Amino acid sequence: MESWKTVGSSTNWRRAIVALGTLYVVLGLGWAYVEISQGTPLSNAVIISFFVAGPGMVVLYGGYRLPETEINPKFYSRIIGWCLGGIGVLTGLLTLYHLQPAASIGNPGRAILIISAFVLVPSFAGGLNDARAKSNAFVLERTVDLLHKSERIANVGGWEIDPATMEVYWTQHLFEILERPWDEEPPMDETLEVYHEDDQPIIKNAIEAALEDGEPFDMELRFYTPEGEARWLRVQGIPETVGGDVVSLRGAAQDITERKEHEQELQRVRERMEFALNATDAVVWDWNVETNEALFYPSAESLYGTTVENWEDFVEVIHPEDRERVQQTIEHSLETGDPKHEEIRIVRDGEIRWIEAPGYPVETDDGSKRMIGVARDITDRKTYERRLEESNERLEQFAYAASHDLQEPLRMISSYLQLIESRADDELTEETEEFLEFAVDGAERMRDMIDGLLAYSRVETQGEPFEPIDLNEVVADVRDNLDVRFTESDADVEVGELPPVLGDENQLHQVFQNLLSNAIEYSGDEPPQVRISAERNGSMWEVSVQDEGIGIEPDEQDLIFEVFQRLHSQDDYEGSGIGLALCERIVERHGGEIWVNSEPGMGSTFTFTLPPEDARAE
Repeated sequence: MESWKTVGSSTNWRRAIVALGTLYVVLGLGWAYVEISQGTPLSNAVIISFFVAGPGMVVLYGGYRLPETEINPKFYSRIIGWCLGGIGVLTGLLTLYHLQPAASIGNPGRAILIISAFVLVPSFAGGLNDARAKSNAFVLERTVDLLHKSERIANVGGWEIDPATMEVYWTQHLFEILERPWDEEPPMDETLEVYHEDDQPIIKNAIEAALEDGEPFDMELRFYTPEGEARWLRVQGIPETVGGDVVSLRGAAQDITERKEHEQELQRVRERMEFALNATDAVVWDWNVETNEALFYPSAESLYGTTVENWEDFVEVIHPEDRERVQQTIEHSLETGDPKHEEIRIVRDGEIRWIEAPGYPVETDDGSKRMIGVARDITDRKTYERRLEESNERLEQFAYAASHDLQEPLRMISSYLQLIESRADDELTEETEEFLEFAVDGAERMRDMIDGLLAYSRVETQGEPFEPIDLNEVVADVRDNLDVRFTESDADVEVGELPPVLGDENQLHQVFQNLLSNAIEYSGDEPPQVRISAERNGSMWEVSVQDEGIGIEPDEQDLIFEVFQRLHSQDDYEGSGIGLALCERIVERHGGEIWVNSEPGMGSTFTFTLPPEDARAE
C-alpha cells in the first residue's frame, strides 16, 4: 500500500507542476485578450502575453515530460517547491517595496505577474537540478545498500589496491569476513599476513603479476581469524588498465569455509566408499531413465568387460534368457517405487558370469526418474552354492538310502527279540526279560530316529508344490489325530482364527503335529494349556503355538532346532530329537523362520512365519 501512496502523491505533484504552468499560460493569454479589447496595439499585447505565457509554457511542457527523465517521482515535490518558493520570495519583495512611501510601482499586480513569470523558469530549472541530485543520491544509497546486502547474502567482500600508492581498500563485509576492526584500511603487509603462511607467497605473486602484467587471478586460500581459527577464502582479482598501464586492481573475496568442509567430508565419504567397493569388487551404477544415460563407478569395464553408457548397452551384456525377466523387474520397480533385487547372468568375454545388482528407484526434485544401485560379481558364490546344493542332494540321497536300508535289519532285530521273548517266556529270568525289553525298546527308538531322519531328508525332494492352504483345516486334522493324547492328558487347546497360506499341506501338518505333541509332552505336572494364534507382520503371517509347560533355559533355546539334540534324558521325556529340526527345515522351505520365546517354569511360545496365499510360489 505504501508504494501506491508514493505513486499517487508523485502523480499529484506532477499535476501541480503542470497546473502551475497552465495557470501562467492562461493568465498570459487572458491578459493579452483584455489589452486588445481595451485598444492596446496587437504587438504590445503579444509581447505582454509572451512574457507571462512563455514561462508558463516551459513549465507546462517540462512537467508533462517529467516521466521521461531520470528523476525519481518521489522528488517531484521539490520542483514545485522551488517554483512556488521563487514566486513567493519575489512577490514578498515587491510587496515590501510597494509599501514604502517613496515607492513608484504604478500597477503592482501587473508587475508581480510579469516578474514572477520571469522567475518561474529559473526556479523550475533549479528544482529540476535539485530533484535530479536527490534522485542520484537516492539511487546511489539504494545501490550501496543493495551491494551490502548482496555481500552478506553471498558472503562476499570487495577490495581494491591503488598501484600508485599501494593503498588497500576493503568493503565493510570483507572486514566482517576476516573478523577485523573496520575503522581503517590495513596496509599491504598486514593484508597479506591474514593468509596462511603457506599461502602468502601464492597471493603475493598473484598480486604482483596482476599489477605488473595485468593478469587476473582466481584462487582458494586459507586465512586466520584474530582468534587463530583457520578458514577458507576464494580470492579473485581483475586489473583495470588504461593505455596498457594498470591503474587499479579490484576484486572480491568470498568465505568458502563451509563449502570446503562439505567438499572434504564428501572426499572422505568418497574414499570410504572407494575402499568398500574395492574390498567387495562392487560397482556403483546410476541410470537416468529420462535421458537413458548410465554412469558407473569406478567403471563398467571392471565388471562387465565393456563400456556401458545406456540401457541398450546394458541389455547387450545380459544373458539372452534373462533379458525379459530383468526388463519386467525394472519396469515393476519404476512403477511401484519398490527396490529391485535380482541375480542375473551376463556374458563376458564369451563366459557366463553371475551378477548381483540391487537397484533403488529415485525421483529427483524436477520429477525425473533414476535408478541407483550396486552391482558385484557373485560367480564364485554361485559356484559354491551350486556345489553345496549338489552336496546336500547327495547327502539327502545317502541319508534316505541309509535310513531305508537300516529299517530292514532293525525290523529283523526287533522281530527276533520279540520271538525269543514269546518262545522262551517260561525259561527267562526276570533279569533276562528286562534286558530283552531294553533291547526291543532301543530298536524301536532307533526305528523312530530313522523314520525322522527319512522325513528330514525328504523335505526338499519329496515335498509337494505349494498351493493355497487353510490352516484351520490343517490344525483341525492334527487335533483329530492327537485326540486320544489330548483326552488322556486333559489338555485344553484353544485355536484362534488362522489365515490361508501358501504351502505344502502335508508338511505344515507335520509342523503342527510336532509342536502340539511337544506341548503335551513337556506340560509338566499340570494339564496342558495350548493356544494357537496368527497375526500379519509385513509380507508374512506369524503363527504361534503357546504352552504353559516346563519351558526352556535361555542358553538352550538355540540348540533345540539341531538334529538329534535333546535337552532331557529318554527316561524323563520320550522323543527322537528330530521333530523341531524337521519343523525348522519345513518352515525354511516355505521361505519363513521359526524361533522360540521361553522362560523356565512359565512355558514356551514357538513362532514361525509363512507366506500368504497370494504370494508368488518360487
